[in-house]
Amino acid sequence: MSDFWTQLIEYTNVIENETLDIDNPEHLLSKLLTHAEHERELLEAQFNPISSITKENLSIVSQLQNGISMAKKLLEQHEQLRIQERKLAIEIKSHENKAELNAQDFRTTVKRLNNTARIIDYLHCLETLLKYSSALKTSLSTESLDESLSIYTKLAHLTELVHDTSTEYLRSYSVNLTLYWYEQLKTVIDSRMEKILNTIEFPYVHKVPASHLNELFDKNRDKLKQELNYLLKLRLPNHIKHNDVQSRLRFIGWKPIPLLIQILLKGLIIRFNFHFYGKQKTNDRRKPEWYLNQIISWILDHDYFLIEQLQPLINEFSDVPPINVKVEFIRGLIELIIVKLDSQITSILIDTSLFTHYIEEILIFSQRLFVKDIDYPHNLPNCMNLLCDEIVFEKWFQVEQDVSRTKLNNIFQSPTAHQSVYERMLERTPDEIKISECAETFLTLLHAMEDRYRHVPYPSCSLRLFSLQIDLFDDFLHDLKISLNIEQQDIDPLSKHFCSILNSIVYIADVIQQWKNRSTRFCTAVSFATV
Repeated sequence: MSDFWTQLIEYTNVIENETLDIDNPEHLLSKLLTHAEHERELLEAQFNPISSITKENLSIVSQLQNGISMAKKLLEQHEQLRIQERKLAIEIKSHENKAELNAQDFRTTVKRLNNTARIIDYLHCLETLLKYSSALKTSLSTESLDESLSIYTKLAHLTELVHDTSTEYLRSYSVNLTLYWYEQLKTVIDSRMEKILNTIEFPYVHKVPASHLNELFDKNRDKLKQELNYLLKLRLPNHIKHNDVQSRLRFIGWKPIPLLIQILLKGLIIRFNFHFYGKQKTNDRRKPEWYLNQIISWILDHDYFLIEQLQPLINEFSDVPPINVKVEFIRGLIELIIVKLDSQITSILIDTSLFTHYIEEILIFSQRLFVKDIDYPHNLPNCMNLLCDEIVFEKWFQVEQDVSRTKLNNIFQSPTAHQSVYERMLERTPDEIKISECAETFLTLLHAMEDRYRHVPYPSCSLRLFSLQIDLFDDFLHDLKISLNIEQQDIDPLSKHFCSILNSIVYIADVIQQWKNRSTRFCTAVSFATV
């Protein structure tokens, strides 16, 4: 207790020293209270730091307290929102389940509707097909061909539309129905066409004067045009397979013969089959030239009618695909030949002599096709394609090789092989003409081979035949060298024999260079060989 009082006395003394008017008790007491308040604040600052914060700090603290209070409220609101979110999630899941059930019901309903729609479409297509069939039957019974073709066109179009359907029965039924009415219309049009062709005396199995053809054509032009219009409108859908739209030959690029040409060739086909099949004397397998020449005659006999009369008539139809009547007519006749040859080729291959004869006749026929009066396009398949068939070509190449080597051997067996071949013919001195017989004969052989192979359709086959000529050339040079060694052991460069051999080489080189400059096939074969 003594310490307390001691400190109190010291505290009072300090106040008294700081106070001037110590006699005024009120003033002293006020000073004492102020000092005590100051001391109290100091003590509070020591024991309670918050009490020492300035007013600004107190404001910040107040704001922080408000922020904390708001944060607590927000947390409470957040918790309420989470509770609401969980409730909504439960409700959404419930709605999703209900929606999925509704969607399944909807999909089932849509599927049923689609099936019903397909059934309706299916029944509608069947009804339409049956309606077209009934209408075609009625129109054909009344011989209304214009109406029949119009209905058939609609039927063919509907058949194309249902081609991609998944209903196998509908596809099959539409195709079979279209084929049936195609055959019915074809029979009717064929019969009508045959009558008009008989009226104009077609086909022409012998040469007919142009004046007579013009007279017949002019009288029946309108009727022929009408029947052609019917015939050209009769077409099958592209996806339908039928003998009329399928090629009879296996060659690449050989298209089926148009229906118009098939009808035009009908009479000639009957004659061809009668004469060159069966037991007729004209069906002689040793005489292929008989039917090859007959085909050439038929082409020439019908040339005027096809080019001058029928082609202009067909060109008047703008709503049908263009057709070159003469070319298609020739293709149809060539098809007859190839089918005939193909049926005999197996037995012909085992008889080399007969096979060689066939080769010669086919080459002659093929060359004749490209002469100006026939003018068959070079880019279209022909009988040469049959010769380029793998088995046939190997046999042909072997024959060419044997025959050419035999001819080459015969060249040097001639006693006048190294003598000038044109001295007497040109009546010049021996010193001016130096073309030996062996050189001229060899070049004639090469030129003949060049002509034979000119129309070979495939570059690979042309290259092999060209390589045969190269091999012959090597053999010829080798035989020249042997001939020189046999003639004299010590070669005299001034001897007549040696000069003849040198001149033969120079002459052959000059001629081959000329061939190279003007021969497209030669250049093509060389280019193909270097690839």
